[in-house]
Amino acid sequence: MLRVPPKNPFPDVLGTFMGRDAFALAVSSLGLGVDDTVLLPAYLCREVLKPFLGKTQVEFYDLGSDLTVDPEKIKLKLSKGNIKLLVIINYFGFLQPYRKEIKTLCADKGTVLLEDCAHSLLTEGSGEVGDLSIYSFRKLLPVPDGGGLKMNMKGKKVIPDFHPKIYSNFLSALIIMKLLMNVRSEFFSRAGLSSQAKILVPNSGIPQRNHRILPQSSFSYNGMGNVSFPEIIENRRRDYQYWQEMSERTDRFVPIFSKLPSGVCPLGCPVTVKDRDWLKSRLEEKRIFLNIHWHIPATIGNEFVNSHRLSREEATLPVFPELGRKEREEIERLLTA
Repeated sequence: MLRVPPKNPFPDVLGTFMGRDAFALAVSSLGLGVDDTVLLPAYLCREVLKPFLGKTQVEFYDLGSDLTVDPEKIKLKLSKGNIKLLVIINYFGFLQPYRKEIKTLCADKGTVLLEDCAHSLLTEGSGEVGDLSIYSFRKLLPVPDGGGLKMNMKGKKVIPDFHPKIYSNFLSALIIMKLLMNVRSEFFSRAGLSSQAKILVPNSGIPQRNHRILPQSSFSYNGMGNVSFPEIIENRRRDYQYWQEMSERTDRFVPIFSKLPSGVCPLGCPVTVKDRDWLKSRLEEKRIFLNIHWHIPATIGNEFVNSHRLSREEATLPVFPELGRKEREEIERLLTA
């Protein structure tokens, strides 16, 4: 992370400190206001929702049990109102199978399509459909921070008002220290540290909606340009296939995606587990922390049946580099007992 890379592997992506910074930049670049409506999937991370709350009207749509977006449901939603922005998510590295049909529906209605590629950075074809694409480098690459925005709209440019990079570098250094010391604390998480940035960053005097954002740090930029993407993809696919093969020997969990298509670099192996909270607590006793994507916000109504079921039952089994021999053996023991 100290060596400047020979080239930028993502030259069309504008780097930010976090993915949520890229979302905020997308909202401001489109000029969305309180009278505009955005359409979001009901199954989402709170960080995806935050940039829109208080700034726009928000509506939701449900997903299939396999996390696919149904074009017919989107068509119905678009026909009922003036939707300015539609967000689709490539969950866990798997591209939305009907993304091109959805793109056509949006184009016909004058709706901007935002493709959330936070999980699918290294998947072939990721970010090629959306008018805008959001990325999160640190979810798949060995870097301490990093998000990004790619603009695919002709004649539309983003001119961000960035804080000096020294602030991002300082926060990134704190994140690296936390990782080296194996500290687990919300305060020292990426979100926690960036929320404390106001202590470090002088007030620009600009109204809230035009606040400057943090750029990607030098550590993250250098790191992502000096790693082997093919090696990361190969290792992640290998571990994913291990869990997929194991699911055929037990009925304790079911992979959300039935197959791992070629070209997909998975974030993890998402599965549904009936006794997920028990599994999570048992693993934590062994200092193995199972990721949950996600506990969806209470503001999302119960009519979104599949989204709420996934929120109750989903667990993400780890893959490279989080998966070591100890983790593999302990998880396998609990899931095959």
